[in-house]
Amino acid sequence: MKLIKILLIVFSLSITLTACTPSSNPPKVEESENNAKEEERQSVMNVSIDEAKELIATEDELFILDVRTKNEFDAGHIDDSVQIPVDELGTRIDEIVEYKDNPVLVYCRSGSRSSDAAEILKENGFTNIYNLSDGFMRWK
Repeated sequence: MKLIKILLIVFSLSITLTACTPSSNPPKVEESENNAKEEERQSVMNVSIDEAKELIATEDELFILDVRTKNEFDAGHIDDSVQIPVDELGTRIDEIVEYKDNPVLVYCRSGSRSSDAAEILKENGFTNIYNLSDGFMRWK
């Protein structure tokens, strides 16, 4: 009987001590906060036409990227925009890398291709990306 009590006490103590021992891989709060900040800094903001026009009016360093085809661009575009089709953006990123720390407004006809282009920009270190979610077809 005494042996059983001693074994129960030893067993209870071992469970208690094991539960109170820190794990070998404690969660790193600081690292996860840094990751969240980095992700936030590299996030893509969807903007309306009015918000895009406000950006154009207020952001001196704004780089405007049109990711439509040349024919679409030639038919009409936002003033001062640079045209690189989304299909070519990955291979032509070096042409605009100097703007990676600038705010970048990216647009297409409807907002679909510009979303893809925004992800390409993000993957290439661009950190301040605005996607014209309504697209150029509603720009007027």
